[in-house]
Amino acid sequence: MEYALNYRKDFDRKGQNLTVNMRYYNNEEKERSTISETKYLLPEYKLSPESQLFQKINNDQLDKNLQATVDYVHPLWRKGIFEAGLKYQWRKIDNNYDSFEQDENNVYQPMLDYTNHFLYDEQITAGYLILGNDFGRYSFQAGLRAEYSDIQTVLKETNVKNNQNYFNLFPSLHLNYKLTENDQLQISYSRRIRRPFYRQLNPFHSLSDNRNVHTGNPYLKPVFTDSYEFGYLKYWNKASLNINLYYRHSIDVFRQMTTLDTTTGITFTMPWNFGSEDAYGLEVVGNVNPLEWLNVNGNFNLFQSITVGDFNGTHYMTDYFGYGGRLVAKFNIMKGFDAQLSANYRGPRENPQGKSKADYWADLGVSKEVIKGKGTLTLNVRDVFGTRSFKNEVFDDNYYQKTEFTWSRTTITLNFNYRINQQKRQRRNNEIQHSTDTDMMDDSIMMDM
Repeated sequence: MEYALNYRKDFDRKGQNLTVNMRYYNNEEKERSTISETKYLLPEYKLSPESQLFQKINNDQLDKNLQATVDYVHPLWRKGIFEAGLKYQWRKIDNNYDSFEQDENNVYQPMLDYTNHFLYDEQITAGYLILGNDFGRYSFQAGLRAEYSDIQTVLKETNVKNNQNYFNLFPSLHLNYKLTENDQLQISYSRRIRRPFYRQLNPFHSLSDNRNVHTGNPYLKPVFTDSYEFGYLKYWNKASLNINLYYRHSIDVFRQMTTLDTTTGITFTMPWNFGSEDAYGLEVVGNVNPLEWLNVNGNFNLFQSITVGDFNGTHYMTDYFGYGGRLVAKFNIMKGFDAQLSANYRGPRENPQGKSKADYWADLGVSKEVIKGKGTLTLNVRDVFGTRSFKNEVFDDNYYQKTEFTWSRTTITLNFNYRINQQKRQRRNNEIQHSTDTDMMDDSIMMDM
């Protein structure tokens, strides 16, 4: 269920406006899994005396999310602009994980050691200021964002609690110089944050593999990155090209680290704030509209990554060359009938204890307007060829581990959206420029690729 409230005020002065947006949604998921484990004896591969084990898992999750933003835009002298805004985000997740095992009477009994009730509560309050102006060939934009984060987690079975509170400033500066009307040079700096996902903070481990235990880390801290970029932007009549050189320095980067219990032979894997990373790269982004009904855009990224850190008394340094890219083709088959095909490739990567193999997949979306433009029918096919998977190898003096994980392969969804009072909104679209949040809601009708 999703609820939204949007307000916009346009002042007499052109370009001056105030927007207020509120959005609340809640989502409930119920997952039911069954596990069967069969044991064989070497070398004949015969069934062992206790040949089979049956278990099942019930995992229920409730997710509540509230987002509220206030944005004000004020035009200045020449082509200058001043923006200010506030944002509040609250998210609460209630995840209940129950496990059962079949006994000798074929009755499923609860497994208390594998029962988990995890609570996640996140509140982020932020404010920003942006100042920009255009002086002919030169233009700039400077910004500052302040954020206060309050994150609390509770593992109820063991009463393990963890609270994280931190305040951070995120400055940014963008400078632009026009060589000609179609050629521009750009230089920028920005500071960024990447918070751990709530599953990365959950200290409980699932039941899926009793030989390889994966858990979260409730003490995981966010990753902070300083990004420096220098770019060249070129426009043609029906195409554009953006070439960026960048350097990014990150601290407290996440890495999945594995340890072996030599007594039991069980491996334990957990995310850690491993160390620092320096990435040097070249990113090329292009867009071309060769035909009226066809638009193609894509990006390609080449980079050198150097990661340095310590874990369990061992010093690691990883230095590797990586690459990846994406290509998206959008087709306007006829009026109100669109399609989109995307191809994705992520090259092999190295980490402190091993490496991951390349990953590639394709997605397809088709959208058709119906009921005289008031409704939209959308068909999405994710991982069209069933190729997307995660393959990882871990090396250590005492063991070697190879893992292959596959998401839900080719997934097909069909959505229908009906818009009430569409004609009135179309007239309003011609009068004003909608806020970012409103545009996002309109785009949700189309393909989500």
